[in-house]
Amino acid sequence: MPFRTLARAQIPTVTNVNMLSVAAACRPSEHGVTGNSWLDPRTGTLAYMEDAELAWRRPSWEGRFAVLTVKAKLLGLLGAHAWRSAAAECPPQDLVEAVGPAPPVYSAESSLWVLEAALHVLEAWRPDLLFVATTDFVFHMHDPAAPEARHFVEALDEAIGRLSRLIARLGVTADHGMGAKTRRVDLEAALARAGVEGRVVPVIRDRYTRHHENLGGAAYVHGWEALEAIRGLHGVDQVWTPADAAFGLDLPEDRLGDGLVLAQPHVVFGAGGPSVALRSHGSAHEAEVPFFLSAPPAETARAAGPVANRDLIPWLLGLP
Repeated sequence: MPFRTLARAQIPTVTNVNMLSVAAACRPSEHGVTGNSWLDPRTGTLAYMEDAELAWRRPSWEGRFAVLTVKAKLLGLLGAHAWRSAAAECPPQDLVEAVGPAPPVYSAESSLWVLEAALHVLEAWRPDLLFVATTDFVFHMHDPAAPEARHFVEALDEAIGRLSRLIARLGVTADHGMGAKTRRVDLEAALARAGVEGRVVPVIRDRYTRHHENLGGAAYVHGWEALEAIRGLHGVDQVWTPADAAFGLDLPEDRLGDGLVLAQPHVVFGAGGPSVALRSHGSAHEAEVPFFLSAPPAETARAAGPVANRDLIPWLLGLP
C-alpha cells in the first residue's frame, strides 16, 4: 500500500480496548472501556466488558456504517450504532447463503471467511464505511515464522488485495501485538503469602480461553495495599496509579480499581505454576502494530504526533 508505518496501540493491549478505540477513533478515556473484563462496581463481580451500555462513546459515523467481526463479543461494543452488523460466530442467513457456513472461531479460516463476507457485503449491502475485525487465533498459536502463520498471512494479503481492487480507500491496522511468554506470576498467590488483601482482575479475560488461557500481561488491582505489595514483585514491569494511568495512558481514572499492573516482556499474570509456554499480549510490550493506508494521509495529520491505531478511520476519510 502507498502508506505504511508502525503505530501505537492503546495500553492495556487487549481486544476490547483497542477495537473500540480504532472503530470509534478515540482514546479509552473517551469511550470508557478498560479491558476485556472488569470488576463491575454495581455487583462486585468479575464481568465481561462487552455490553454497549458500558461504552461512553461508540462508533457512529455518517452514512451506512457496517461492522463485520469474527467474534460475537464485539457486536455490542462496535455494532450498537451501526447500520448493519454481523459476526462469523452467529452469521445471518444471507451471508451463509452467499459465502457458505462460517468456520469455527478457533481457526484461521474464520478470519478468511469474514474477509470473504466483506467482499460480498460491499456489493450487496453497499455500506458507506465497512469495519472488519478478524481474529488473532493463528498468532496466539504460532510464531510468526512458523509455516502456519506464514500461510495465513499470505491468505490475508490475497484477501486484502481483492478488497483493495473493489473499493477506493482501504486501511489496515491491528488491535495489539503478540509475544512469546515463558513465565507466569500469580499475583493473588503473592498477595496471600504477604498477608495482604486485594482483588486482581485479569484484563485479557474473555470467553475465548483457547486463545490465551486468560493469561495476559496486564491486571487491575483493587486494594491500595495490594498494589503497593505487587510493585516490587519479580516479573512486574510497570505499576500505574489511576491518576497516573489517566494522564499517561489515556485511561478513565474511575474504572481502574486502585491501579494497573503491567508485566515484563516474557511474563503473564494468572493462577498456577511459574512456567508457561504460550503467546499472549496485554502489556506495554505488545503496543507496536502495523498501519497501512491505500493513499497517503494529509500532511496535517502526519504532523500531529506519533501515529496511533485509532487514527485509522479519520486518516482514511481525510478528517482532521
